[in-house]
Order: sequence, then structure tokens, then C-alpha cells
Amino acid sequence: MSIQLNAVTRSFAGKRAVADVSLDIPAGTFFVVVGPSGCGKSTLLRLIAGLEKPDTGSIALNGKVVAGTDIHVGPEDRGVGVVFQSYALWPHMSVAGNVAFPLETAGMGRKAAQMAAAGHLETVALGPLAARKPAELSGGQRQRVALARCLAQGAKTILMDEPLANLDPHLRASMEEELAAFHRRSEATTLYITHDQHEAMALAGQIAVMWEGRILQSGPPEEVYAWPVCERVAGFIGKGVVIPAEVVAVAGTKAQVRLDRVLFDADCPVGTTPGAARIMLRPEQVALGAGGLSARISRVTFRGNHWDAVVELDDVAASVPISLQNKPTVGDRVNLELRGGWVLPLG
Repeated sequence: MSIQLNAVTRSFAGKRAVADVSLDIPAGTFFVVVGPSGCGKSTLLRLIAGLEKPDTGSIALNGKVVAGTDIHVGPEDRGVGVVFQSYALWPHMSVAGNVAFPLETAGMGRKAAQMAAAGHLETVALGPLAARKPAELSGGQRQRVALARCLAQGAKTILMDEPLANLDPHLRASMEEELAAFHRRSEATTLYITHDQHEAMALAGQIAVMWEGRILQSGPPEEVYAWPVCERVAGFIGKGVVIPAEVVAVAGTKAQVRLDRVLFDADCPVGTTPGAARIMLRPEQVALGAGGLSARISRVTFRGNHWDAVVELDDVAASVPISLQNKPTVGDRVNLELRGGWVLPLG
């Protein structure tokens, strides 16, 4: 089921939680909306689910308008399933009972509902645990029960609001893999809300960065990472630094850039012109080497198979992140080679 939002706005007490948001999410996409707490992500999800009404704009599911001027289709008639942080399972029912219940309330016979529930539990790899109660399951297993219940409700679209926020880091990593596998098996359109950019990048087929109620940028995660449209996106997605520099020459989407006395090549948007600019550098675009920019290592963090370091440039007021295979020492003097970058669009 595709999702289309056209200029959707929702305000509370005069403050816009969602501000003129337009999105087109193709059917079958795993679409992640990421942004800081309070940016409007959950309100956006509630609008799509039918739990909130937009002040202006329209929402369509599979081409059918479900919210807009004088139109509001109730949540129960939208064909969407919602998974919240709490999972909202009935503690007195078994796993199978939780999944079968919406089928029975829709009029399906008890035996048929149990058979259908068994199939949905196989989809989320919980068939052997059908007789257990929610209290006997791990957090990740309870989440999969909630997903199976969404499928049992006939949901063609799954809306997930920070579903991994209450899990410990180790379980969160394994659940990312399980969610990706669930999406492949179910082929349901999935809208996933999170404030964790690592989680977003790991899961998304398409990603949108939200800030103060607006969508700053959307697209494939690798494009948003490599070519952010503004400094806020550059700072929120991935590690890196944005520093002043000078574009010396431009050829299409490639620019020659001068930082202090060093010239290097960088990607740039179409229409970039020579002159003052702001350049984003990612850790993988910075390396130790002879010549280059002189700097001093100011911080080192061990990451298991590499060290993350921060270096302070001597002649430019900037702290640059770098990843190293050999352990550096705080205070070491180094020279940096620049092996790429991105010229941020003006404005």
C-alpha cells in the first residue's frame, strides 16, 4: 500500500508539530523518518494512522484519500497496523490468542482464526512459542507478536513508532536484522519512526530527515549520508565536520577545493560556482599522510576494530574526525590528507 502526504500540517496550541509535509512512499518500501526528539515524527505517524486529523493538506493510502478537507477515514478502516514502544499485548492471552483475537472480533470462526494466527506467527518465526504468555517472552519476541497481530488485522502498511527504544543495545542490533527479515517476508509497506540515525541507516530503503516539523531531505540513505542538502542534515546523519573553504574550480558535479593551503577534489551540487563555500568531511575522507594539513590529535576512542580520533587543525579553527587502524596517542602531531568531501548547497 503506497502512502502519499500532500502539504500536511498539524498544530497544537498554535505550534506546528508537522509543517507542510509532502511525502510519496511507494508500496513495499521500508521508509524511515528520523529526527531529534520533539521534531514531529510521532505526530506524523499518528496522522497517517488516523489517530490525529490534519489541519490542512491531505493523506492518501494506495491512491484513496483518507484525510483531507471534510474527509477523515477512521483508523480501523485504513488497513494499517501500528506498533508502539509498549507493544500493547494482552497479558492474559497466549501468543496465539493475541494474534487470533482481532480475527475473531472481525467475525472469523475460532478454529479458522487459530489457523490463520499460526501462519502469521510463522512469518515472524514464533510458531514454537504460540502457547506462551507475553510475560514469558523477551522484548524482541513481544515485538514480533505485535507485528504478527498487525498482519492478522489485514494491515498492508505497518507503522512503527520507536519500537526498539526500550531494548538494550545488544538486543536492538539483533532486532534490526529481524525487522529487515520481517519486511522481506511480509512485503508490507513499513513506515518506521526513530531518533537513532544508526538504526535508521541500518533499516531504511528510503529515509527522511525531519526537523522542527519539516522534512529537510528524503531519499536513499546512502545519498542522504553522502550528499546532505544542508548543514543540519550533515550534522545529524553520520559523523563528520562542516568547515569553511574555497571552491577554486567546478566541472559538473566535481569541484576543486582549497582548505588553507591544500587543494583537493570534492563532490558538489549542480550549479555550484567558485567562491566561498562550506565543505562536509566524513571520517573516511580523511587520512594520515605526508604533507597536507598539520594537526594535533585531541581525542581517541577505541571501537573494537579501530580507533576513532578527533584532530585539531593548526591553521583552521576546526575539529576533524578520523578513523585509524593503529592506536594513536593524544597530543601526537600528524598531517592529514583529504580524499574527498561534499560542497554543501548554498542557502
